[in-house]
Amino acid sequence: DFLCKDRRKCIDGNLVCDGRSHCLDGSDEVACYMAARTSTTASLKCRVGSKPCKNGRECVQYSHLCDGEMDCKDGSDEQDCGRQCQP
Repeated sequence: DFLCKDRRKCIDGNLVCDGRSHCLDGSDEVACYMAARTSTTASLKCRVGSKPCKNGRECVQYSHLCDGEMDCKDGSDEQDCGRQCQP
């Protein structure tokens, strides 16, 4: 499941980057083009205290992980944060 950036809605992960916005804030369609290009990008090296976003194009500080704000364009800094969608 994917939690929208505004935290108002949770959608099925298969609906992310499908070309239609399902989140009120459109966060399920943000940075989809960049994510599709990751296979051609070189390995990114990040400074101490930070890690690469899943898209491999930018770094995020560890202190910004799971802080409720999307710092990575692909939103990967807010994924797998232990917050789960309600059934």
